[in-house]
Amino acid sequence: LPAASGNGVRPASRSEIEVEGPPDVVPEMLADLVTAHVRSHPLTAAAFVATQRTGWRLVAFDGQVLAELTTDDVLVMDGDEVTSQFTELELEARRASPDDLAAVSAKLMAAGAVGAAPVPKAIRALGPGASGLPDVVLREFLPEDAAGWAVRAALADALLRIVKNDPGTRLGDEEALHQMRVGVRRLRSDLRTLHRLLGPGWAPGLNTDLKRLAGLLGTVRDLDVLLTHLVSTHGDLMTPLGPMLTDLRRRHATARSVLLEEMRSDRYAQLLERLVVLARDPELSADGFEPAEVVLPSLAKKSWRRLARRVERIETRPHPTDAELHAVRIAAKRARYAAELAGRGLSPDRAEEAMGFATELAGLQDLLGLHQDAVVAVAETHAAAAANDGDLELIVAAGRLMERELQAARGARRRFAETWQSVSRRRHRRWMQS
Repeated sequence: LPAASGNGVRPASRSEIEVEGPPDVVPEMLADLVTAHVRSHPLTAAAFVATQRTGWRLVAFDGQVLAELTTDDVLVMDGDEVTSQFTELELEARRASPDDLAAVSAKLMAAGAVGAAPVPKAIRALGPGASGLPDVVLREFLPEDAAGWAVRAALADALLRIVKNDPGTRLGDEEALHQMRVGVRRLRSDLRTLHRLLGPGWAPGLNTDLKRLAGLLGTVRDLDVLLTHLVSTHGDLMTPLGPMLTDLRRRHATARSVLLEEMRSDRYAQLLERLVVLARDPELSADGFEPAEVVLPSLAKKSWRRLARRVERIETRPHPTDAELHAVRIAAKRARYAAELAGRGLSPDRAEEAMGFATELAGLQDLLGLHQDAVVAVAETHAAAAANDGDLELIVAAGRLMERELQAARGARRRFAETWQSVSRRRHRRWMQS
């Protein structure tokens, strides 16, 4: 099974996963990895192909293998009848230089070979039907388009990100899990921002299902972040803190098992089906048919005001609580998402201003993220020390770690006022004006 990997919705590389099994049964592991594509539909045979492979080594005079050339003679079968056939050639370098490969390629082309994109055999066998439009098409929209296109865009973005990163998440790829969580979390935030554009009968229970999935993804991701942070920042303390690491890894394994159980459930497949249907034709209110350039800035402004009110509540006090700063971080993230989404439906100049504002908000979000990382590290370390109160070496190491993290948290708090002053400048929000 070819497996794409990479950040966001665009695959960065391709790897192949091989599982032994009988030819007439799809191995359970591979069936699991394509769940996001087939969703609630059964896996059925799409094409029958018979391949005869022949290979040659291209060898230099000194015996070194310069390249390998393989030919695959492929028959597409319908029962015992051959419905089509084709031949694929692949030239793979070993020690050959680019000039050597170019010379071999030229001879192959002169003999009748034709350059082609690396399309899987099954796709060639299926023909034009396999190259049709996907279930959900990501379409950009213009300022004069209906604002409801932002709803479609938010749903399509999230769905594509989830589908692209679902296999990697199942295989234990931390970045894939992170991107999948971002997709779910961002969709919840975007739907909150766009609530005014949604019809009265909009998708009952959708947010509950998304919240559940986001929570399961978040539990695993937060432990990934914590473990990476502890090992990379406090490597010198990890030996005496071994019992704490062991407990965190045990909890991570448990959380991952719970997540995978959910991703193998009918509820998850039905959620993806529902997102496909909604992305194609969401129910919109009357506001959803107003021009994007008129409606979207006002929606982003509401997200900004929610953030500003949270900051106003803590600015008058010298020591806001950790929970209050974390709430500001969440509000900053939502305001950033809203600005980025609104920018997609604005003129180039206003869109650039919206993205600049989103960048400012990202800086605030990152600063408060450092603070939250430190708060979590201190809480986990304190709990580990309490649970191992007879281990003097661990308690000493825990004290050193907590002091470092508390210092990092204090540093983030000191920089908060200055960062907020930059974010809240009026010039960053001129694009919000109608």
